[in-house]
Amino acid sequence: MNKATKKEEKTMKINAKIRKQANAIINRYSGYRLPKEISAMYDELEKIGIEIPMFSAVHETAHDFYYKGEYVENSKFIYNVYEPSTGLKNDYNMYIS
Repeated sequence: MNKATKKEEKTMKINAKIRKQANAIINRYSGYRLPKEISAMYDELEKIGIEIPMFSAVHETAHDFYYKGEYVENSKFIYNVYEPSTGLKNDYNMYIS
């Protein structure tokens, strides 16, 4: 989706209603989860128009995202994950700022 640079893309700002709706979905997937469960969260977010491009969570925690195809300039997708050395479930802490 990111075919143009952010300066060339159409940008928009999300409001509190959209942010609250997105965070309600994200909150259902926070906590101890299997990594494959998180893909269902992305599917649910896409149904309400939020697209979070693939990213590497190694060093960054704040990520750009899109709402109905437009780059969102006033919010970030915050993603933190703790991967324990034992067990299959990771501890996810995610939200839209």
